[in-house]
Amino acid sequence: MNLEELKQIHEHNKSEYKTLLSTYQEIYKAYYPEEYKKLKDLTESGELRPLSEKDRNSNYKMAMMLEGDFTFIDRIPNFYDPINLHTDDPDLIDKFNYYEWEDWNDRKYPHLNLTDKEKDFLQYFKSLIDVIHQLSFFDNDMKYHRYCGWGVAVEEEADYHRLIDTETIHFENEDIIITDPCYIDYNKDNGWDDETLKRHDDDWTISEYGNNMTVLGHFTNDKYLTSDTLYGDWSCTTYNSDTKEPIGQFCADAGEVSVFSLEQVLSYNPKFDYHVNRNWTTTWIKNFTGNVTIKTGFSRDYNEIFKYVEGKGTINFITSQSGL
Repeated sequence: MNLEELKQIHEHNKSEYKTLLSTYQEIYKAYYPEEYKKLKDLTESGELRPLSEKDRNSNYKMAMMLEGDFTFIDRIPNFYDPINLHTDDPDLIDKFNYYEWEDWNDRKYPHLNLTDKEKDFLQYFKSLIDVIHQLSFFDNDMKYHRYCGWGVAVEEEADYHRLIDTETIHFENEDIIITDPCYIDYNKDNGWDDETLKRHDDDWTISEYGNNMTVLGHFTNDKYLTSDTLYGDWSCTTYNSDTKEPIGQFCADAGEVSVFSLEQVLSYNPKFDYHVNRNWTTTWIKNFTGNVTIKTGFSRDYNEIFKYVEGKGTINFITSQSGL
């Protein structure tokens, strides 16, 4: 995915947001009529600030779009976290504090007697906002806003390169690995002594966290790729694109994914063995001839931008996230 395609997604999502905003407001109004009125009055008055000191401590993620302009203001309180509750009513607080856990980090909605249709809509609306937030730099001269302490919006240069495809590199009859670049660093798991570890203690920062491996020697720009996962730490499965059969796994502890020539990795760290002894961290593809790219995809169903690795050659492969 290139920058122009990301911009098209952003424009489509903004349009969809404007269409769906009225539905969100109706749901919010039904469950929080008093707070809805306060928010509406604040928006119409043009006072772009939190409602109160209490609100300033809340973890708001929503945004408003007024008169066709997408602006991070007012951060509509959402249905996902009890800290966003605008009430001191103990009964309502108890309802918000009661959660059912669906998975390790996937909690359901608090019990506000929301209908299934409302839950589905709110989940979709939230995912839509998350993507708009990621791509908001298109609305601000290639800058974007981020929230920090106290809900302050800070403008930064947009690091849009993390959201587009990497370059494509070619391998010729080489063993390649897919892994987090932090795993190839010198560590005790490989059996290195303290003196050796100390000599390589700064390799991770010197290499800009896997993004500039050539400074370490042993690596060449045409034989490795590194990209942000966009998810932080994750687990992935690598599939044969033709047979759909899994051919490996890999994961991340530093929020990055890399493709390396195994020969260059072993030249740098001769004791690296994760591809053999910790194969859940590293996909190992032997004798590969072909091209590899780390790509950005977009799911319209889930309003989600995601990263994956694609290889085309003696074996065609593609990766898919399987866990966080």
